Amino acid sequence: MVPHPAVVNLFLRLGLPETDGLALSHRHEFDHMQTLPLALVYVGALLAMSVNLSPWVKIPVVLISSQASWEMMAEFFT
Repeated sequence: MVPHPAVVNLFLRLGLPETDGLALSHRHEFDHMQTLPLALVYVGALLAMSVNLSPWVKIPVVLISSQASWEMMAEFFT
């Protein structure tokens, strides 16, 4: 698991009642599991496209990009 700050989630739920914001946060975390197959397909495609890159470039790019896309997929699904 890659730890990440919940800054985006905080801004998206700004102004909501606490119970609604908490419910959306729980749903968002559950939606990570539902979007896992899409995230894995994305990582596979990203790795296939970055075959010629140096490992020093490929590893951070794949980790950061896959984490960001998985967050966006889960938030969109939420």
